Amino acid sequence: MESINRRLAWFGAWALILSFVVAGCGRGGSKGSEARRTDDFPRPEEPGAFEGTGRYGGRIVYAEISDPKTFNGMIENEQSSREVLTPMVEGLTNLHPITQEVAPSLAKSWETTDGRTWIFHLRKGVRWSDGVPFTADDVMFSFEVLYDEEIHPSMADLLTVGGQKFDVKKIDEHTVQVTTPTPYAPFESFIGGVRLMPRHKLEEAYRNGTFESAYGVNTPPADLVYTGPFRLKEYRPGEKTVLERNPYYWRYDSEGQRLPYLDELIFVTVPDHNTRILQFESGDIDMIDDIPADGYELISNGAAKGDYTIYDLGPGLNTEFMWFNLRTDKNPQGQYYVPLYKQKWFNNANFRRALSYGIDGKSIINTILYGRGVEHWGTTATVANKKWHSPNVVKYPFDLDKAAKMLEAEGFIDRNGDGVREDPAGNRLELLVQTNSENNRRGQIGNLVQEDWTKIGVKTTFSAIAFNDLVRRNKETFDYECQLLGLGGGGLDPASGMNVWKSAGTTHYWWPEQKRPATAWEARVDSLMDAQIQELDYAKRKGLYDQVQYIISDMCPLLQCPVRTVSVAARNRIGNMKPVILEHRFFWNVDELYIKSPEEMAAK
Repeated sequence: MESINRRLAWFGAWALILSFVVAGCGRGGSKGSEARRTDDFPRPEEPGAFEGTGRYGGRIVYAEISDPKTFNGMIENEQSSREVLTPMVEGLTNLHPITQEVAPSLAKSWETTDGRTWIFHLRKGVRWSDGVPFTADDVMFSFEVLYDEEIHPSMADLLTVGGQKFDVKKIDEHTVQVTTPTPYAPFESFIGGVRLMPRHKLEEAYRNGTFESAYGVNTPPADLVYTGPFRLKEYRPGEKTVLERNPYYWRYDSEGQRLPYLDELIFVTVPDHNTRILQFESGDIDMIDDIPADGYELISNGAAKGDYTIYDLGPGLNTEFMWFNLRTDKNPQGQYYVPLYKQKWFNNANFRRALSYGIDGKSIINTILYGRGVEHWGTTATVANKKWHSPNVVKYPFDLDKAAKMLEAEGFIDRNGDGVREDPAGNRLELLVQTNSENNRRGQIGNLVQEDWTKIGVKTTFSAIAFNDLVRRNKETFDYECQLLGLGGGGLDPASGMNVWKSAGTTHYWWPEQKRPATAWEARVDSLMDAQIQELDYAKRKGLYDQVQYIISDMCPLLQCPVRTVSVAARNRIGNMKPVILEHRFFWNVDELYIKSPEEMAAK
C-alpha cells in the first residue's frame, strides 16, 4: 500500500480544492435554521417519534469514493449511489441496525394471519418532499415498476417465490395487502428493500419507457422527490453532492420539532482512501468510515487534537476466503476445466481441510490487520450477524503438523525428497492461487499462505491479476485452480445467501449454476436452504440454517480467512452519533444528527 506520508506532497492541492467545495459551510446553527423550527406544513396524523432532541442548523461533510451513478432508488445497484440515496429514500419497513430487527417506516404497522397475506397500514399525512401526499397509490406504482421484466430491479429477485410475483392490492388510501404464493420466511426482512417511488412524478416516464433514465444524475434537483429526511439540492460531478433538509419530513422529536435538524449533508468525491484520512485529520471532512488497519494508529493519535472520537464497532460482516475449482465437467471445447488428477485433489474434503489448517489466521490478524481482526470459519454469517451466526461449526486453527499428517494420510508424500509432495500417481502437488491486484491486503494474505503451504510440501504460486480478469475466470471461463476473494454488503437473512449456498446459484463459487447437485452434501444444503425459506418459526428456521453452517464448515468448500474489525471516526461536535456495524454506519439515523452548540461542547 502506498504510504500516507508519500501522499503529503500533493495533499495540499486536494485540501485547496476541498476548501472551495465546502466554502461557506459553517457547521453551527443559524437564524435561518431556527426560523424553520415551526414549519407551517401540515403535521402528519401519525408521525414517527424520536425519543430525544437536538438543535437546528449546520451541515456535515462526508467523503465518498466515487460519484453517484443515479438518483433512482429503484434501480441503484452500487455503493456510491446507495450512500447518497440513503438519506432520501424509504420503504414500508426498515431494518433497525442496532437490534437487527424489522422496524416500522412508511408503514406504521402490519400483520399476517397465515404467513402469506400481509396487511400494511401506512402512516397518514406523510408527504413527498414536494408536498404531495403519500398514499397507497404510490406503493402500488412502486411494485408495478419492481415487477416490470424490462426494468428488473435487483430487489425483484428477492420478492418472488418459485418465479412467482407477490400479489399487491390497494385496500384503501392508507392500507395495502401483499400476498405471497407460499409462506415466505424472509418476507419482512426483504419487503423494506423496495424503495417507494412517487407516482405523480414518475408514472409518465414509466408509461413512455423512460423510467430507468428518470431520476438520473442530470435530472434537475427540484424534479427529484422522496419521503426521506433530505432531498437533493445540488450535484457537481467529480466534486460534490449536496442534500438539503426536507421540510415535509414526517418524523418529530420529543419536543415536537420536525426532523431533521441539519440544514445540509454534503458528500464530497474523494477516490483515494489515504487522501480521505488526511482530509479527516485536517478537519475538512467530519467522518471517516472503515478506518484501514494501517491507518488506525494515525487516526487514533490525532483524536484529542482533532476533537473526534473513534468508534470500535467490532467484527464486520464482510468475509474473505479461498476456494478451489471443483468442476468435474468439460468446457465447450471438450476439455476439462480442471485436469483430472487435480479434480481428485480439490474434490477431496480432507485435502481442503488440511490446507485450511495451513492458513495462519493469527498471523494474518497480527501482521496484516495490525491486530484488528478475529478468526472465522463456516459460512459468511460472521459474529456481527446477531440473529443467524452459529458458533457450532468445525474450526481449523493453524496447525502445520496436522495439515502435513492429513495430506500424508491422503497419499500426498514427498517421494523424491525435493520438498514437494506428490500424489499417489506421482503428480507434484503444485497450486496456482489468484487474487485481485487492486487489493493489497489480499496480496499480503496470499503471500503469507504461500509461505506456509510451501512448508508442508505444497508448491504454491501466488498471482495477483486485475479484478475484471479474476471475475471473468471464476464466472465465465472457469480457467483457474484456486482464488482468494470475499463477500460483503449482503443482507443478514439466510435467504440473501441463496445464490451462494444453493448448487444452482450464480455465486456458488466452487461450481456455480449446477444443473443438479454434484455431491450429496450440496444436495443436503439445497434441501435445507429450500426448507428454511418456508419455515416461519424463527427457532426452527435458525436450526435449519445452523445445519447449513455446520455442513459448509465441515466440507470446507471455503477456506476462511479472519474477519476484520471495523472502526470509524466522527467529530465530537455531531450530536446523537450512533455508528453501527451494518451498512450506512453513520446515516441510519441521519435525521437525528445535529451540530452541538458551543455551550454544549464546552460542557462536555
